[in-house]
Amino acid sequence: QVEKLKARIWVSDLDIVKIQKGQKAQAVWNNITLEGQVTQVDLSMNKMKQAFAVMVEFDNKNKEIPFGVTAKIIVQTYDKNNAIVTERKNIIIENNNHYVFINNNGSAKKVSVVTGKSSGIDIEILNGLEVGDELIVEGQMLLEDGKKIKIIE
Repeated sequence: QVEKLKARIWVSDLDIVKIQKGQKAQAVWNNITLEGQVTQVDLSMNKMKQAFAVMVEFDNKNKEIPFGVTAKIIVQTYDKNNAIVTERKNIIIENNNHYVFINNNGSAKKVSVVTGKSSGIDIEILNGLEVGDELIVEGQMLLEDGKKIKIIE
């Protein structure tokens, strides 16, 4: 066991543009998480792997993770405090405009939103919602602006 662990991860050509030296990273193994960072980003693609090699290094001062194990590596590519995030299924798209429905004193209110970064099923809301707004997440396709709603928790 060593105090510093290094790992090589392979990153696709689509994602390599999001990775830079110094970015925060995590190694997760058996419910143990180590903090670390990207130490090297290859400038050329490995032809055999069809991916770019990225080296990450983690502090393992307490020797919690043994050398040679396979761990899940997470590289943080985006960080924004107080971001409002919802599932894509909650966004209604009409004529290239994005909308959500919120609870407005027992009635559905259709609100135009501006979306930002997305990750898998989640998408960031940049504008249109405020912290504390009650987003309607079921039955939105059946709603109309001003229609009475019944909240079921």
